[in-house]
Amino acid sequence: FISAWISNTATAMMMIPIAIAVISQASKAGEDKNFNTAIMLSVAYAASIGGVSTLIGTTPNLILAGIYRTLYGTEITFLQWASFGVPLAFFMLIISWAYLVYCRISARNKGAGRWN
Repeated sequence: FISAWISNTATAMMMIPIAIAVISQASKAGEDKNFNTAIMLSVAYAASIGGVSTLIGTTPNLILAGIYRTLYGTEITFLQWASFGVPLAFFMLIISWAYLVYCRISARNKGAGRWN
């Protein structure tokens, strides 16, 4: 959610200390390396996905809006972008969650050594 309003890099940097704290506690509880990797990947994925949801979330959104205005002569409003970006971000969030849970975290439990 934060990444929809500020830069993806700033969002990721704000969340890294929280992710490290979670990893530290999980390591004490005996979680495996896949969990740690999934936590760090989730920070990067969430920051990028959140940036798609609003026009100001990431610079490429503004560039695309400018190119669209130049080519077609109409502007994309903040609400128009959000009506497209928020559902897209939600869909990408579900896909990323499924990947992290089923391919990264549970890979060791399923014996899929290629994911380690």
